Amino acid sequence: MHFLNAPPLCISSFTTSAFATRCLSPGDEPILASRVASQLGSAISTTPSHQILQVIQAKILLVDYLFSIGHFAAALHQAHSASSLAVASGLHKIRTAQPIPAYTSFIDRIDLTLQEPRDQIEEGERINAFWAVFLVDRCLSVMFGPPLVISDMDASGMQIDTPWPLEMETYERVGTFSISVLSETR
Repeated sequence: MHFLNAPPLCISSFTTSAFATRCLSPGDEPILASRVASQLGSAISTTPSHQILQVIQAKILLVDYLFSIGHFAAALHQAHSASSLAVASGLHKIRTAQPIPAYTSFIDRIDLTLQEPRDQIEEGERINAFWAVFLVDRCLSVMFGPPLVISDMDASGMQIDTPWPLEMETYERVGTFSISVLSETR
């Protein structure tokens, strides 16, 4: 397993795929999952803000894997972490016309502000990542009863103002203007 120093998103993808296809020996899966969790735990402070999306995506894959093997508490922890990162980096406010308030909390010490997306594909990844995190937050809340991390209340700064997700192929084919028109019609 020479790839253990690979980025967490790569290891998460491999671990989830390996579990689904049963191509790893049972002893290798926990090693990979442990490595991903360890890397993700320290990734926030060392990851440039433009790569925070990959940390969120890796956490969602890890949640799926942990849930599949019955490690519900660890899955819940990673899901809450992914949800918190998504909100802290503003994924709930993609294309918003409302000003995003400044927060004063422990997480403000690490700048998670994402730069403008380079193209519609990157914006599509952000939109889809937010809604994946939102869905996981809702599903786990229904199953285990903990409070929601991503609130859809009208609390200041917490309103969700991100377009509905589209298939990635749509973001690849369509220009930004057309995507905003498509998103508003959903």
